[in-house]
Amino acid sequence: MVKLFNMAKGKDEPELPGAGASTCTTVVEQTEKSSGSTEKKRKLKIKILNKFKIKLFQKSHGDTRSEFPVVLDFKQNLQQHHLAEADRQLLEQEVDLFISESPDEPGVYTEGDEDKLQMDYESLMLQLRIAIEDSFKKENQEMLRSAVATILQEEQRDRHWMELEEEQRPRWRPLRCRQIHDTLLKKVVEKRLQQVREVERGANDLSTSLKTEVCRMGKQIQRDLLLVVKEVQRCYSPDFDVCNMYAQLYHQAFSTRLMELARSNINLEECTYILSWINTYYPKDVLQQQELESHINSKSLGALLPEEDFRSLEEQYLSHTEADVRTWLSNGLKKEVESWKNDKVPELIDGYFFSYLALDIINLVDGAMRVFLITLGNEDKCHRLLHQMDTFLVSYKKCIADLIKGKHENIANIVKANLVSIKELRKYIEERQNLPDNMKAALLSGAADLRDSCHKYLLSPIHSELKVFGGQTFSGGCLSNACEH
Repeated sequence: MVKLFNMAKGKDEPELPGAGASTCTTVVEQTEKSSGSTEKKRKLKIKILNKFKIKLFQKSHGDTRSEFPVVLDFKQNLQQHHLAEADRQLLEQEVDLFISESPDEPGVYTEGDEDKLQMDYESLMLQLRIAIEDSFKKENQEMLRSAVATILQEEQRDRHWMELEEEQRPRWRPLRCRQIHDTLLKKVVEKRLQQVREVERGANDLSTSLKTEVCRMGKQIQRDLLLVVKEVQRCYSPDFDVCNMYAQLYHQAFSTRLMELARSNINLEECTYILSWINTYYPKDVLQQQELESHINSKSLGALLPEEDFRSLEEQYLSHTEADVRTWLSNGLKKEVESWKNDKVPELIDGYFFSYLALDIINLVDGAMRVFLITLGNEDKCHRLLHQMDTFLVSYKKCIADLIKGKHENIANIVKANLVSIKELRKYIEERQNLPDNMKAALLSGAADLRDSCHKYLLSPIHSELKVFGGQTFSGGCLSNACEH
């Protein structure tokens, strides 16, 4: 094992005669003469490092003992959770054990000394792990702060030891405390989300176990990230970027579980709920909270689901929703037609016959689009639902044509009432913002055809009378053009 010369005072020791690139030829020769018992016992170890590397190593650690006076011993500091102080004591012992005071006196240490120091390091690392695992306990904040300081100290010592060859380092180097810390944080996050998943369902839970699980995980992430911002980050130095670290870990854990759920056999309700969390609740209600926005770079987190899984869920939701809207529109029209067949007189409002069909249709489509927007978070995709309006208008026109051919008593009043509905539908289509021009034109054309059919029926008696009295003066084409205006 390594035994380093102590050059902390900054004075270069004179080179030994004939040393050359090595500083210790004479010492090694002396050591070889007396190494008979050392070779047999193997417990005595002597290593000498050249001066250049000694200076590099001791540049940061030479003044450690004078800078931190020891009041408590290692075990006492460990028991009182003063991890940084306990670690500094071990760092000093490490220097004492592996660095010689003089090139003329290389120094000797035993495997027993090395074993004891390694055991102390293991005791320290155990407490370090406990501090990290209890990061969210408020009473643990001081211990966590001391653990973070320990990590920084050990990372610096690791860097110095890594400048040397592996056989020249203590057998526990590098400790890789930062790597241990990051791995433990990942396990802490996964455990906290696992715990909320395993809680038994209660009376106030959602309609399915999947929805309850997703909701619980989302709310736990929200609570924990707020706690990180308000409490935990105070224990860390800025270079840890601990808020973004936690955000990334929670994001990854949430993503992994959502991916598992999305690939299972889920129904439409569950599919809709997962999409709602992906597109609305998680990005807006969790990540964009005012308390978190300035601490977390949400844009760097990436998507919660792989593109293939997300598109599969989205298509499942889109196809089902389109089918539902199509059914709702069809049922609304059937209800209206039933009232026609029963010769029900349309309601009079302010002297005008009125039909509620347009209001019912508009409310159905608007409601579906609101849910659609929450679920998919994209208004452009909502326009896909309006394609169902095109089919509805075609069916509506056919029903009006069948009505006109029939022998109902209230045909004229029914047609007048439906002209009001057609006008409301045209207004609704015209006021739709961001609707593609070709789609809007097609819908307005369908509504215009419907309106013209009603106009033609209502004006047909006048057309007949004008033919009788005016002969060829008024043609059908002329009246048709007049109806359009």
